[in-house]
Amino acid sequence: MVHKQQPDNQARQAALRFTNASATHTVQYPAVEKLYLLVNGSSTCTFTHRLGASGNTITLLPNKTKMVATDGTNWFTLETTGSTYIEKTSAYTAFAGDNIFVDTSAGAVTITLPSSPTQGDAVSFIDAEGTFDTNNLTVEPGSEKIMANTAGDEMVVDTNNAGFTLVYQDSTHGWRLKDK
Repeated sequence: MVHKQQPDNQARQAALRFTNASATHTVQYPAVEKLYLLVNGSSTCTFTHRLGASGNTITLLPNKTKMVATDGTNWFTLETTGSTYIEKTSAYTAFAGDNIFVDTSAGAVTITLPSSPTQGDAVSFIDAEGTFDTNNLTVEPGSEKIMANTAGDEMVVDTNNAGFTLVYQDSTHGWRLKDK
C-alpha cells in the first residue's frame, strides 16, 4: 500500500474568528488560491499576503463578517453581511455598516459617525430601551453635515423607540435620513 504525502498547507483553516478586542490585527497568509470566511469580534483587522508580496489588502471592521477569496496575489470580497447589531450604552465612534441598539436608560449617549465616509456608507440606530426622550441620543457628524445642515452640527434624537438609518451622500448634503 502506498500512502501519498499530504503537501504542507500553511493556510488550511478556511474560517477565521478574531476575538482579541485589545489589539489591531495584521494577518499575513501565503500567496495561494483560497477561500476564507472572516469573522471579526475584535478591533479592525487588515489582511495581506506573505511579507514582501505584492497585491492588495482588505480590511474587516469590528463586528463584521466577510467571505473573501484570494487568487494568490489579490483579495476579492465575495459576500459581506451587515445584519449584526451591537449595543452601546456610552460614547462610541461608529464604523460604516454599524447597526446600533443605543441604550440611554442610564444616561445620554453620543455616537460619532465615521470620520471619512464614502457615498453609500450607512449607520443604523434603534432606541434599545425606549428612553430617548428622557436621555437623548446625540449623533455627532464630525466635520461632515447631517441633512445639509452646517458641518459639525449635531443631531439630537428625543423620540422614544426611534429607529433610523443615516446614509452618506456627499460633502454637499452629508448624511441623509433613510427611514425605510
